[in-house]
Amino acid sequence: MKKILFLVSLFAVLVACTDSEPTHATMIVKLTDAPADYEQVLIDVLDVEIHSDQTGWQSMDLVESGIYDLLEFTNGMDTLLAQSELPEGRISQMRLVLGDQNSVVVDGEEFPLDTPSSQQSGLKFLIQADLLAGIEYEMWIDFDAGKSIVNQGNGGYSLKPVIRTYTKAT
Repeated sequence: MKKILFLVSLFAVLVACTDSEPTHATMIVKLTDAPADYEQVLIDVLDVEIHSDQTGWQSMDLVESGIYDLLEFTNGMDTLLAQSELPEGRISQMRLVLGDQNSVVVDGEEFPLDTPSSQQSGLKFLIQADLLAGIEYEMWIDFDAGKSIVNQGNGGYSLKPVIRTYTKAT
């Protein structure tokens, strides 16, 4: 009798859990790029952070940090950068934090990319979106590498990101 009572109780708990309303939205951040006349454009991604009215700045749960060649993600290609369950509510900004291993390859030679502001505070994107629980949001960070790399004239290069973002909700 105790086993039957236990199984009935367990079933009731499982049914109650599956019927509950969702309280979080899923945010997925992907990286893509426009074609450029370089052999490689390498960016060192350390973190992806979201700013919400409820929690302030927070790192996303799953961040695929590493060095990415932007030119591998052209013509509709993209890659997962981060994913997180976020509470329902307003998000205002996203920040992409870069490390110091950013570079560009020109004529077979690799040059470091000077990126001082993005290393200190991250590349910030205004979002101003209301997340609804139970909805999955995909956001693409679309670099334009051709416009983002600046030849400094002294043999060096700097990264002045030209980026747009776009979102899809399902």
